[in-house]
Amino acid sequence: MVKGKAKKKATGKETISLNPPPKKKSSFLWKNVASGIMALFAVIYTVMRRTGGNPLVYIEETDEVMLRRVFFSGEVWAIGCADSTTGAPPDNFEAVAVRLKESEINFGVLDCTAKLPSGRSTIQRWKLKSREKPIIFVTNGAQVIQIIPSAARNEYDLIRELRLAAVRRPAIITNANLFQEKCLFKPRCLLILAGSELEHTITKSLDKIMGRFATNSENNTLVAFAELDATSWKLDIEGFDTGDKIKLRRFESGAHRAVYFKNDSLTTIKALAHYRGGFSESSITAFLHAVISDENRLVSLDAIPTIVKRPRPKRPAPPKPDPSSTDDADSKAAQRRKRRSELKDEQIKSKHPDVLTDEDRERLKQQQQREREAKARESMERQAADSAFISDADIDFDIEESSSQVEDSIEEHDDDDIEEI
Repeated sequence: MVKGKAKKKATGKETISLNPPPKKKSSFLWKNVASGIMALFAVIYTVMRRTGGNPLVYIEETDEVMLRRVFFSGEVWAIGCADSTTGAPPDNFEAVAVRLKESEINFGVLDCTAKLPSGRSTIQRWKLKSREKPIIFVTNGAQVIQIIPSAARNEYDLIRELRLAAVRRPAIITNANLFQEKCLFKPRCLLILAGSELEHTITKSLDKIMGRFATNSENNTLVAFAELDATSWKLDIEGFDTGDKIKLRRFESGAHRAVYFKNDSLTTIKALAHYRGGFSESSITAFLHAVISDENRLVSLDAIPTIVKRPRPKRPAPPKPDPSSTDDADSKAAQRRKRRSELKDEQIKSKHPDVLTDEDRERLKQQQQREREAKARESMERQAADSAFISDADIDFDIEESSSQVEDSIEEHDDDDIEEI
């Protein structure tokens, strides 16, 4: 039996439909449950990333307390600028944060394009290069250092660059304008006058000292650090009464010095040099504590100091030649030239004996005789030196006898040489 619904047409006849009745629509209960579970997992994952489950700290651009801690507390922070569309940190940044979570480097994520409470973005405030992606920088209390983008391609290069940037280093002074900008016009500054390249131990000590006294321009209670190559530059007050008043020692190659400046205003600057103890972490730390706690020690400067090029030491003038020694040198040079000419003539004549004339033979005979006499004289002098114990009479007798023997031998050799020629 076929079930159907009878319908009445306009003709008045009833017809039967063979199509089954339509089913009721299924509810979306299970779909809503599944989407709710996925949303819950997403919330849990986000909470874990922002808390202890992940070393990354997500920093809000409106959180002034956290921003001041990141940039002005002296702590070391590696900041990855979040993607403006997804909010995700740069590639490999989270993996490196996990690897270095036990180190002194803190890791954070910040929207660097958003405006800070000051009205400028992080990129504008710290003059970051926005065209280079990803944007990663390190702030250590003394500087804000941007990491080259190529270092973020793998974890090892990024770890190396972050560790190098984490080391606090004084600002390098290379001209008078930088001296004013990086040191003199800061509220407080310690200028290091390096007598040579800073040793590794001193660099490590300065990193620790700057960790305690590090500064940026917006914090007036801390100290800026700058380094000047004292072998090429010097303070214009060095060596004068003002330099002596602030107890600045004279320059010595290889010895490091330091001068503390306090800028009360653009026209009033006080200073004092570090003069007690060696250039070590403990002595510099004690010195800074002393001048910060008691500024009455400082000496007011009459004028704004600057740096100038250190004059190079004059080379001693070469000694003037002695006229007598010059004459001796000229005569010896003439003798050498004459001797070279004679040797050249001898070589020519030895190869061509037919060209010898009677004068040549006579001159050659005299030359050979002089050479033999010189050799005999040298041998006699050596014999005399070896037998110094012989009496003067015996020496005279031996010389006369040897001279007669030499003359006889010379005459024999001369006859033989002439016959050979």
